[in-house]
Amino acid sequence: MRFVAETNEIWVTEPDAQRIEVFSLPEASRKPLHESFIAMSGGPESLTIDHDQGRAYTHLWRGVTVAIRLADDHSIVARWPNGCERSRGIALDERRGFLFAGCAEGRLSVLDSRTGKILGNASSSAGVDIIAYNEKLEHVYLPGQREWHAGDHRHIFSRERHCLAHGPDR
Repeated sequence: MRFVAETNEIWVTEPDAQRIEVFSLPEASRKPLHESFIAMSGGPESLTIDHDQGRAYTHLWRGVTVAIRLADDHSIVARWPNGCERSRGIALDERRGFLFAGCAEGRLSVLDSRTGKILGNASSSAGVDIIAYNEKLEHVYLPGQREWHAGDHRHIFSRERHCLAHGPDR
């Protein structure tokens, strides 16, 4: 579930129904009102909001990240391969335009949030479900069942702080 301040809406992922439900929050009422459904065949898995780009991002279960317009018709504006066999967690560095895709098989892909181009990836142990991003530290966290990894966009580190992957500066 995510609140979208720009449109005064609440977006709720409903994976079993393969859709996102959008509720408006009328100023005169404290009760959310159903506004629409966004069909998401094969998903949705996770949800994040990119205020700068005016988009929401979610995954489909099998290796695709979807960009959705926040305003107007909530249309799907892009579908990008994300390098995952089984897409799971999602996180965003809005300032730098990095969209992170966690993969159940123990991978992290970094996509350009404007183009969907895969900029890099790192590996962890299998069992990744939820990932997180710390904006202040500029670290992304990739917890697997047996270990976790953290990275700073240019380097992905293991728990012991060994460099696992190195990517170019943007």
